[in-house]
Amino acid sequence: MGKAVQAQQDFWFRNDDGSITAATFMGAQGSNQSISVDTKFRLRVLTEETAGGNGAFAAHLFYSYNSGAYTTLTAASTHVQEVDDDNSIADDASSGASAQLTYSGTYVAGRYSDDGAAATDVSLNNQYSEVEFCLQVIGTAVANGDTIDFRVYDGTTALDSYTVSPRLTVVKEAAAPRRIFITHL
Repeated sequence: MGKAVQAQQDFWFRNDDGSITAATFMGAQGSNQSISVDTKFRLRVLTEETAGGNGAFAAHLFYSYNSGAYTTLTAASTHVQEVDDDNSIADDASSGASAQLTYSGTYVAGRYSDDGAAATDVSLNNQYSEVEFCLQVIGTAVANGDTIDFRVYDGTTALDSYTVSPRLTVVKEAAAPRRIFITHL
């Protein structure tokens, strides 16, 4: 048995409006999205082990703000944070008995995360899995049009390859101008 080779292959942004299997998807599979600040959303990422290395994989989400270096995404990150969902999904729950994304190969259930910690290990051996994260862009730390890219790591180690890296573009409405009224008596 050789070294496990992990690759991030696909993704789909989701609304935080249902269970692991019932939440609605945003746009098309593999399409980047514009997302409003302070709105909870979910990101489902497909990873695959391609070398028969039977790798135990601890999925952890990292992010890049405006094309900067990738940094760990936690419940206390500056620009985007993992947050509790509104649907009572337990942290580290299974990501479902069947795949939500269209992909060929053998599917193994992944994990769900909303606390910023790495998900429980999933072992893959020429198989793929999907991990899902509940997230929120922090409105006080970003500007309209900023970008945030995402990559899954194995703990704190980058995967061997990234076919895609999901990107969101921040939507933040400009603050209303302050108006001062002066009255003459």
